[in-house]
Amino acid sequence: MFEIVLFFVTVFVAIFSILNPIGAVPILVTLTEGYTREERARVIKKSLMVAAGMLFGFMLVGIYIFEGLSIGISDFQIAGGILVFKVAFDMMQGKTSNSLQQKRRNLCRRIPSAWYLLELRC
Repeated sequence: MFEIVLFFVTVFVAIFSILNPIGAVPILVTLTEGYTREERARVIKKSLMVAAGMLFGFMLVGIYIFEGLSIGISDFQIAGGILVFKVAFDMMQGKTSNSLQQKRRNLCRRIPSAWYLLELRC
């Protein structure tokens, strides 16, 4: 019985850390600024459905994709080490990321406005 509870707690913590709902709230609030309550609810539902679909899709076929591409755990360890090094190096250099508003303005310049509106309005 204890092993089952431990397994479910481990899975919950892993999925919670992957989805990061606490970190997603400020992004959601910023991106849906000016939306009505119904529009915001629709965006949240659609986001949850897409996230759940991707999670379950990769859960079912992800192992076959990685086997087909010959990607193993050691490859993820190397890529993770490179990412951590890059973040640490940027922090040592004093580089900070742009604000979300600046990123949205830059996105508007690169993507035609029709696609940008479709992407943000869901």
